[in-house]
Amino acid sequence: MNYNMLEDPQLVENGIMPHVERFFGGEEVAIPPISYDTDLVDELTGKAGGAVWVCSFGVPVPDARDGFEGVLFQFAVPEAADIQHKYEALIEEQRALQASLEARNRELEETVRVIAAQRDAIQAMSVPVIRVADGVLCLPIVGMIDDARASALLERLLEAIAAQQAAQVLLDITGVPALDARAAAQLVGAASAARLLGASCTLVGVSPALAQTLVELGVDLGGLDTAATLAEGLTRALAARRGAAQRSAAVAARAPERGERGAAHRPAALPPGEGPSRRR
Repeated sequence: MNYNMLEDPQLVENGIMPHVERFFGGEEVAIPPISYDTDLVDELTGKAGGAVWVCSFGVPVPDARDGFEGVLFQFAVPEAADIQHKYEALIEEQRALQASLEARNRELEETVRVIAAQRDAIQAMSVPVIRVADGVLCLPIVGMIDDARASALLERLLEAIAAQQAAQVLLDITGVPALDARAAAQLVGAASAARLLGASCTLVGVSPALAQTLVELGVDLGGLDTAATLAEGLTRALAARRGAAQRSAAVAARAPERGERGAAHRPAALPPGEGPSRRR
C-alpha cells in the first residue's frame, strides 16, 4: 500500500497536519491522540476493524549524507476511546442542563410577571376610594406608606376627584401603624394636588401617639385639616357641603331680586315721538 502522511485526509480533519509538517521539517514532535479509522490504513496500527485512538511520536534520525530519516512511533490508546465517550456524554449532559436552565428561567420570568400583576391588583385594592356622600370621598389607608403606594394613592385620588367632581376628601390613616416625615410629606402633597382640582382634604384618624410622632419629627402638614376620628371628619365634610349648598341657593335666590330692582330704577319707556324736553 502506497501511503503518504502529507496526503492523509484524516490527519487534515483532525487538525494535526502542522505537527506532521514540523516532523518532516526535521523536528521532534509529539502528535496529540486522534481517532483514526484503521479500515482506511490498517498498516499504521496493525489493527483493522474501525476507529481507534492513536498517539504518535516522531523522531528525526540524521544519516551519513547530512540528511535525516524520520522514525514515527505510534501507539494505540484504548483508554482514549472511553475518555472521548465520557467527554461526549458530559457535553450532552451539559446541553440538557442548559435546556433545563432556559426552561426554568422562562418559568421564573412568567412567575415574576404573575407576581407583578398580583402586586398591582393588591395595590389597587389597598388604596380604595369610597364615595360616602354627594361630593364627599373617603380614602382609607391601611399599612405602611412607601413611595410606590404613595404614587398609587395620588393617582387614584386625583382620578376619583375628577370623575365624581368631589369637593371634600377624607384621608383616613386610622390603619397606618406609623407615619414618618417622608410619608407625611407625601400625604401633604396629595392634599395639595387635590386642592388644584377644587377638593379640600382632611386627614382623619390621627391618634395621640401619631400626633406626638409628627410633632417630634417636626413635620409641617402645610395647613392640612385634621380630625381625630372618621366620624368627626365626616361631620365636618357634610357640614361644609351643606354650607356650600346653602350659599349657592342664596346666590341663586338673590339673582332675580337684583334683576327686579334694576328694572324698577329704569325710566319708563315714552311713546314714540315724545322725548324728554330740551331747553333751547
